[in-house]
Amino acid sequence: GDDSEISRRVSSRNIDYAYENIHFGGYLIGYVLWGYILVAFFVMIIGVMIDIIITYGMVRFIEAILKKIIPLLLFAIFQVYINKILAQYVFLQQGGDILSINHRRIMMIFLYFNFFLDAFLGLISSIIHVLTSMIGGMIYMCRLDCSSMGRKLETLETGFSAYCGFIHMECAHRHPILLYFTSILLREHLYGTSTTRSSKARRKWYLAFFLLNNPTFIYRRKGFLTRLPMNEKMML
Repeated sequence: GDDSEISRRVSSRNIDYAYENIHFGGYLIGYVLWGYILVAFFVMIIGVMIDIIITYGMVRFIEAILKKIIPLLLFAIFQVYINKILAQYVFLQQGGDILSINHRRIMMIFLYFNFFLDAFLGLISSIIHVLTSMIGGMIYMCRLDCSSMGRKLETLETGFSAYCGFIHMECAHRHPILLYFTSILLREHLYGTSTTRSSKARRKWYLAFFLLNNPTFIYRRKGFLTRLPMNEKMML
C-alpha cells in the first residue's frame, strides 16, 4: 500500500487514473522493446568508437582531449570538496549537526567571490546534465517508474503517467489492511459466527498467544492498570 514514491493521489483525477491503468500493459511492452533497441544501439556506437580508435591509431588525439578535460574535472571536484569542508566546519554550527549558520559575514564574502566561479562551473554542469539525461533516458527507457522530467513535469510523460495510474489502482484495490478487513467481514457473512461461548474462548486463546509473544503489553492492559496505585500509573 505504499505509493509515496510517485505523485500523491488526487480524488479529482480518479477518471485519469482508471484511463492510465488501462494503457499500462501495452505501454510497458512498447517501452521495453524500444528500450532494448536504444541500449543495443548505444552499445554498438561505443563498440564502433573503440574500434575506430584502435584501428586508426587515434590515441594521441584522445590523449590531447583528456589533457584539457581532466584538469577541469579535477578542479571542479576539488572545489566541491572544499565547499563541503567549509560548510561543515566554518559555516555551520556544531559541525553541521544542526542547520544553523555560523560566521555570517565570512559566509557572505565567500558567496560573493564564489559566485563567479560557480557561474563557470554551472555552464559545464548544464552540458553534463544534458548528456547524462540523454544517456540515462536511453538506459532507463525500459523502466516506467523512472521519469527523466522531474516531479513537476513527470505527468507529461505518458508512460510514467500510466505507471502512476496502475499503482494508484493497485493501492486502492490491493491494500493489505483493506483486504484483511474485507476478509473478516466476508468470513463472518459467508460462514456465520459460532456460538458466543466458543467465540469468547477462542478470543481468550488468541489473547494469551498474543501476550506470550508480546509480554510488554501485559503492563498496558486495563485489568493490570486498575490494580496499580495512582503514582505508578503516572510513571507509566
